[in-house]
Amino acid sequence: MPEKIRIFAGAGLLAVLALAGVWLLNGPGLSGPSGPVGDGEVRPYLRLAVSRDAGSATLDIAQVWLVETPVRPLTAPGGYYAVLDGPEGALSAVPFAFAAEAVEEYQDQDVVLYDTVNLALQSVMVFLPYEPDAVGVRVLDAAGATVAEIDDAAFDDATASHRLSPLSRAWARARSIVAPTAHAASLIDLQVSFPHILFPQAEGDLSFWHQHSPNSTVTAVVPIDDYWATALHDALSELSVKSPLLFGSLGSVAIVDYDAWGIATTATCDGNPVEGIRRGDTKGNHITINARGDIRGGLNTAAQLRSTLVHESTHAFHNLIDSGTSVTPENLPTDILEKVNDIRANLGDIPNALTLTWVQLHGTAKLVYMGYGDYEGSQARCVYSDDSSAVAAGFASWYGATSYKEDFATYVQMFYDSAQSLGSDPVCQQFSGLTDEVPREKLLPFAKLNFLRALELVLESDYESCVQNADPASEEGFHIPDERYDQGLKASVLEYEPGVSDLGGVPGSRFVVLGATSSAQAMLQIRGRRPPLNSPIGFHRLDETAGWATPYRGFSYQKENDLPIGMSGRNYLSWQSTQTSGRIELVQNTRISTGGFVLIVSDTPELTKGYAFFVIMDDWLGRRRAVLDLVWFRLEDD
Repeated sequence: MPEKIRIFAGAGLLAVLALAGVWLLNGPGLSGPSGPVGDGEVRPYLRLAVSRDAGSATLDIAQVWLVETPVRPLTAPGGYYAVLDGPEGALSAVPFAFAAEAVEEYQDQDVVLYDTVNLALQSVMVFLPYEPDAVGVRVLDAAGATVAEIDDAAFDDATASHRLSPLSRAWARARSIVAPTAHAASLIDLQVSFPHILFPQAEGDLSFWHQHSPNSTVTAVVPIDDYWATALHDALSELSVKSPLLFGSLGSVAIVDYDAWGIATTATCDGNPVEGIRRGDTKGNHITINARGDIRGGLNTAAQLRSTLVHESTHAFHNLIDSGTSVTPENLPTDILEKVNDIRANLGDIPNALTLTWVQLHGTAKLVYMGYGDYEGSQARCVYSDDSSAVAAGFASWYGATSYKEDFATYVQMFYDSAQSLGSDPVCQQFSGLTDEVPREKLLPFAKLNFLRALELVLESDYESCVQNADPASEEGFHIPDERYDQGLKASVLEYEPGVSDLGGVPGSRFVVLGATSSAQAMLQIRGRRPPLNSPIGFHRLDETAGWATPYRGFSYQKENDLPIGMSGRNYLSWQSTQTSGRIELVQNTRISTGGFVLIVSDTPELTKGYAFFVIMDDWLGRRRAVLDLVWFRLEDD
């Protein structure tokens, strides 16, 4: 449908809201607008008319007026913040979003018709609380970059009746600091430093599901004062450095009081009651954190807040990947959005991609070592009396054994536990003294840590501090259990040929590793499907196959065009005997994977390196013949 910029006089509710500057964001995890509050006190606001060109994504502050009202105007979380700058930092900040669509309503005889149109020119009114010593106004995008600002003349004209004297104003402008603050002292500092995150200050600012879920226990939102602003600023700053992906996935963070302070009574394994406390809660990518740090009702300490924030932000990231749908660009920084969609593609473009990959990684590992445990739900504390027994079963802690999501989150959280060094963590201690071999009983935690490493949820240096010298791929080679396929060893990225490949000319690439022995040859192939992000680096699922019949099975890569993807469009490991006579015997002596996981950690001219975990190999009749616990490859440029 062609883009249109007109809005009919009879347009529906969405168009009316677009003119008023109010956006109702629908769907799990998205918040609605905060409601108007009237307390009788007349306050000054700058009313900004902001527009955006949908094609170029450029913003313009077309007009600015100074208005006074006793009502707090509506706001809505989005990908932008309007900021009022003062002589020593920001004085106020307001989130806002643009409506990308409008609903046109028109009548054809006796029938009322509706038409949803894309807006080429999007506009919004933003109301920004005003202070007399303000020196300027700017707009930040989700990455914190200034994308629009008001020139001095227009600002002076709009604020003439409320601004300081010309001399004081010139002095204030000279001292204006427009960069994000180095250390938080207020809510405004948080808003300017982390513009893609909403910090709710009222229940109406919480996500839709936090407000309406029957399981929500939030009784009040705690205003962010200097204490909370400082603690959040420190924790978010660290998270932005250690894992930009977790940091960028956050939609909102609220400090709250839960019902009964979050305290709940449960029965222990011996039947005696014990009190526990809810630390935080995540719905979609929106987080609430308990203001009470322990059952005695004291304030949450900075260390506890930091740990809870990391744990819950991991859930937020998990939910984004599992959502299976593209996220509105305004709600995430652009680079984070691209990475989220790239991870989905690498994990198979399937619903609940992260969950299924993690669960299958854990479950498939039991095919090579039965000592790994199961998820035990509420009985996890009874099955694993302490963390050491849980670690031996493949978890990071007993709490991780309750569910796949807690398992994933506790593995990330261990890298942010300030109470101990990484080397002393029980998960990391498993790798002490290991060099070029990882025993089967320790291979699952090794695979899980590499998964986090591939998703860039932990720093490479932290990963190395944990696994230490436990690296099977320490020498050049292509190793499949009990055999090295080092003859003719090579690795390369092959581009699909338009109109030639069995992807029907779909652009992309495939990463291939080849090697042979005197009697057999092996190949590992990973497809790259998202130009220009078709680098093989990352974590990939090995696809289901049908052995020699795979090219005829009819799976579609482009479902809308029903194009068969054959073998060149799949991730798989294959093995063939080279001592055969004739095509039939070659087929009978071919093995093709039908499951497993691949991690590629480097693909540079100097070093190509990766691993495959828990690879299921079928024979030519589709019968399982082996489960390869670990395959690795390493090629170096001499």
